[in-house]
Amino acid sequence: LDILNNTLTVEEATAPVKYIENLAKAAGTTGAFSITSNATAVAQQGTNLWIKDDSGWMLVYGSTGQTYTNGDVIPAGYGGTYVEYKGLPELQNPTGFVATTNKTAVVKPTAVTAANFSWQPLNSYVELIGKVTLDEGKTRNYTLTDESGSAAIYTTSSNITVTTGESVRVRGFVSIYVNGETTTYQITPVESEE
Repeated sequence: LDILNNTLTVEEATAPVKYIENLAKAAGTTGAFSITSNATAVAQQGTNLWIKDDSGWMLVYGSTGQTYTNGDVIPAGYGGTYVEYKGLPELQNPTGFVATTNKTAVVKPTAVTAANFSWQPLNSYVELIGKVTLDEGKTRNYTLTDESGSAAIYTTSSNITVTTGESVRVRGFVSIYVNGETTTYQITPVESEE
């Protein structure tokens, strides 16, 4: 806006918001974007919110300004920036997340084994049953062992503990952690019980 000469020049924004149809199309997107399909909240733990739509799963990292429970519908228009953090795809800098009064059916976890949980899509909701032990010298690393093998469990906070014992049900999300040449498939737990 040039007030002295009474002129207004309109240009494209330096970082325009892109509109993305669904979660699957968000993968690999750079810059700010908004998603035009509704999503369903699956679980929220601190600044981690796992959501899904008909196309896939996503981890939202950061404050959404809302508290969601499993089955809450998040109206279209939410978005952020797609990032792969240590190999795990997530949506950071969340925007447009609003409170909802709509609820769909509760999202149930897929029953998996320690040997095949990594076949599920990243950020998908799974359930394993087995012997759970706390890794020696650790406070956030656990191992679940069943008849098929072992699975790593890593909590996102030292304030979260996983039930240990001979027969424990663990529900959580398939995640990945890349550190140099080592890639670890693991479960980020949201609940566990004997």
